[in-house]
Amino acid sequence: MKTARTRALPALLLILLLASLAQANPDHTRALEIESLAVMPFAGVDKPLDRKKSIEEFVDCKIFGLCSWKKEENGSKALTTLYQQQLRVRIGHKVVPEVQTAAVFAELPPRGEETLRSAARRFGAETGASHVLTGTVWRYTERVGSAMAVEKPASVGFNVMLVRTKDGAILWNEEFDKTQHSLADNLLDAPMFVSKGMRWLSAEELASFGVEKTLRAFPEITVP
Repeated sequence: MKTARTRALPALLLILLLASLAQANPDHTRALEIESLAVMPFAGVDKPLDRKKSIEEFVDCKIFGLCSWKKEENGSKALTTLYQQQLRVRIGHKVVPEVQTAAVFAELPPRGEETLRSAARRFGAETGASHVLTGTVWRYTERVGSAMAVEKPASVGFNVMLVRTKDGAILWNEEFDKTQHSLADNLLDAPMFVSKGMRWLSAEELASFGVEKTLRAFPEITVP
């Protein structure tokens, strides 16, 4: 006699297959002209984006106000580097080298009285980039345990946006907010388990999955 678990296995395998296929076929519905793109270090915030606020309202909050900047925010460096690396793979020479953006940020860090939008525009002007990718991270919690067994899973929350330097327009934005659960507890995590080897992820690995997921919705880039 088949047990309930045995009967559920084919359905689980089908879900895993469909989830993997969905991951492999991103949907790019827009195209943008981008001459060059600089990745500005992510800011730290105390809480996620208020869904009652539009992205325009959020990006215009003052850095040392609602969107308090924390240069040492846990996860900021990891997310900045991950986007830098993955965008280099995607659009190559259009991404301003990290050594250049790091040097600019060190000399011209965001000012407390300016907004996230104005900081991005100033950063874009100083790096010579037509567009700036930046965002905020509100949670970056490392797992407690190993890849095979955890006491507490990794948890990562951030949002990311693309700002046009010349006018500050927000051309694209995405959000990622995930605490890893076991596959048995949440089948919606199937794509993550499949792509990352059916194990418990570190915070950086979970963030990497989040970067990959958000970039699947990144616009296609055309040559001006």
